[in-house]
Amino acid sequence: MGRQADVRYALTHLYSFLAGLAALLVPNMLLFPIVFGDGVPLLYSGLRNEPLLVFNFVALCFTVALIEGLCLVTSSTAIARAALVGALSGLLASLPTAFHTYSAVDIDAMSQVAPIVWTAATWAACGAAIAYVARRRRAA
Repeated sequence: MGRQADVRYALTHLYSFLAGLAALLVPNMLLFPIVFGDGVPLLYSGLRNEPLLVFNFVALCFTVALIEGLCLVTSSTAIARAALVGALSGLLASLPTAFHTYSAVDIDAMSQVAPIVWTAATWAACGAAIAYVARRRRAA
């Protein structure tokens, strides 16, 4: 029985990870180009002509793993609580970045609001997806 429980536990986290990854990939692939038009404004020096998509994917995977880990540490299996963990994580990641960017680049401060809201919202969806799958797997 112990081995089956270990396998079930591992599968629960794998499925939760995949759900969180889907919750980040779908809006970033489908909605990001609509919401942000041409993407990142050409206000930064040294901006690549084409983004390195592999690094974007790796960053999303790390994000999901960290949010899932935070949900584990805080015992957040309730969907609303896990969404809050995701949203707070998004704010913790995006607010300092926005302030550092604003301090180094001559841009409008309000142009930093949409990326902050985007990050908090998509990370909240990621946390909710992780908790939803984990709860369903544990209940089954």
